[in-house]
Amino acid sequence: MSTVAKRLDGSRWNLANEVANLTHNIDGYELPFTDHIRHLVMYDEHISYIVHSAFTRSALILKCFNSRDYRVLKLAFCTYVRPLLEFSTQVWSPHYKYLIDEIESVQRFFTRKLSGLSKLSYLSRLKILDLETFLVVD
Repeated sequence: MSTVAKRLDGSRWNLANEVANLTHNIDGYELPFTDHIRHLVMYDEHISYIVHSAFTRSALILKCFNSRDYRVLKLAFCTYVRPLLEFSTQVWSPHYKYLIDEIESVQRFFTRKLSGLSKLSYLSRLKILDLETFLVVD
């Protein structure tokens, strides 16, 4: 190995050690160091987590509300579930159809469980409930 290569290799090692030894504080609280970086390049895991949480909330709404009036249940869905599905979509924007379908499946499930609407098509249910689809139509 040449002298220049040894020097460059040594400087990389020193730089890596210096970066690893940096500490950051917020109001006197030292932030813990982690070597794990959470990235949202592949959104599958993130969207699966959101969809799971949304399904759980949807099921709880259907289970816990005494009213079967679809207007009341729609209000609960729009208050507690849709914001979870819509929050920060500009950041993790699902641009693959299968990811949009996964998100859409929560609303499809919920509207199918509403009394009097289960036998209608999905688009008919959305029209009656005055809801919008998550799909982007060109």
